[in-house]
Amino acid sequence: MVVTSAGLGTGFANALTKDWQLAPIVSLYTGQPFSVTTGSDVSLTGENLDRPTVVPDVSNPFPHTTSEWFNTTLFAGGCNNATYASNPYCVPLGTFGNAGRDIFHGPGTIQWDMSASRIFQFNERLKLQYKAEFFNIMNHANWNAPTAGLTSSTFGQVTTFGSPRLIQMSLKMIF
Repeated sequence: MVVTSAGLGTGFANALTKDWQLAPIVSLYTGQPFSVTTGSDVSLTGENLDRPTVVPDVSNPFPHTTSEWFNTTLFAGGCNNATYASNPYCVPLGTFGNAGRDIFHGPGTIQWDMSASRIFQFNERLKLQYKAEFFNIMNHANWNAPTAGLTSSTFGQVTTFGSPRLIQMSLKMIF
């Protein structure tokens, strides 16, 4: 959608404020799916993308805060055969965990971009085009997905954000 301004006042004020084109773009996205991994090669396949075992009966599995996007006690990682006897939820070496692929969704995104442009006509051949583009004009903090590797010190935490507000302007002489 493009909106063109009608202008304000008369004379010079009207000539300066008319014919501006504004083009907003508002984007709302749900979070991208992601998988929790053990952070190591428990299955001994060499892939390092093994999924852990889901521990049953964990309360509040989805706190959705930056310090804990999902309850990290919901998963048990790899173990050796000696510790498997004391923790039946860990994943023994050479086997796979039961956590599904892409079982969580990361934070959503709200993005408002806008452009403002105008062509100033000086005579039949000479024109000056001004354009300003604003990306994430509201400077909304869009969180990135949390750390999904079980062995990471920031497991389950959102530690980074998306792009901040960016503005670019240009002038183009047409002759």
